[in-house]
Amino acid sequence: MFYKGATLEKIGKEQQITRERVRQILNQLLFNETYQKQLLYNRRNRPHKTRAYKRICPVCGKEYSGREYINKPMLLCKKCRWEKRRLARTKTYICQNCGVEKTYLDYKRKPVFCSRKCHGQWLYKMKINKSIE
Repeated sequence: MFYKGATLEKIGKEQQITRERVRQILNQLLFNETYQKQLLYNRRNRPHKTRAYKRICPVCGKEYSGREYINKPMLLCKKCRWEKRRLARTKTYICQNCGVEKTYLDYKRKPVFCSRKCHGQWLYKMKINKSIE
């Protein structure tokens, strides 16, 4: 038990422990007190870190938890956000050999053929027509 204004030595004699042990106990109690304050602060200012903060994704209907920014609330779950970004980067092209319309992601090099087979067929046609040697 700690008393206001008492020295570590005085408390140690009363409790029959060394003054170093009194100091260690005091530090431990102070640490626990500051730790509890920090937890309370985190729960107040970071609601997405607690299990109580849940949302429902309007696209897939799954429940998720996530950060909520002050000006821009997050409305989609992680999977739906990734899918939305992927669709935004998706472009279309037409195969030179078979004429089929396919899609590719924008960050990759634009393809010309839909498969290696189509590429091989196109090369074969060009070789027969003597367009390429």
